Amino acid sequence: GELRGMIIECPSILGYSLENLKKKFGFFFNTLRFEDVGQVRELLVNTPKLLLCAVDTGLIPRMKFLHKEMQFSLEELREVYRKNPKLLLYSVDENLREKI
Repeated sequence: GELRGMIIECPSILGYSLENLKKKFGFFFNTLRFEDVGQVRELLVNTPKLLLCAVDTGLIPRMKFLHKEMQFSLEELREVYRKNPKLLLYSVDENLREKI
């Protein structure tokens, strides 16, 4: 099923501690404030590489760039990430900033 597909795409997920994975889930529920578990599930199933990102040095800086510098609301960010979750994988300095 879905978990099998995620592991095939990103086998290193199996090496992450439960605490590490909880922190990543916390980013989606507490920082981005997703309320719908199904939406987070869809994001992670479709883009399992999100589970490989460091929260403090990857996910948060990318989110802050669009939230603070580009002034996207959290609601707008959730919508953008639902449509293109790979934006959370792009480097701020090497990709996002130069395009905006």
